[in-house]
Amino acid sequence: MTDTSQPGPAERLLMEKGWTQRAFARHINGNSIGYNSKNAVCFCVIGAILAAYKNEDDAIKKLSNFLVIDIAAWNDDPARTKEEVCAALRTAGNL
Repeated sequence: MTDTSQPGPAERLLMEKGWTQRAFARHINGNSIGYNSKNAVCFCVIGAILAAYKNEDDAIKKLSNFLVIDIAAWNDDPARTKEEVCAALRTAGNL
């Protein structure tokens, strides 16, 4: 059983750095940047998973199975909040 009392690596990254939409990651100037850049200041849910995991395929599959929809479209919904993204990561298996 997965311990959901503490945030997983991707959720921690979103909480510490920040969350974004329509880009895997962003530079402080707001431009899109690679998720693995040391200059990334915020991440979308997929960018956070890619940055936090060496075997990101398993983590993305867990989140995809939980959401049962296109993860990028779900993340980029204008009504989506950082809190919803973090809750999904935790509920999907403490990602």
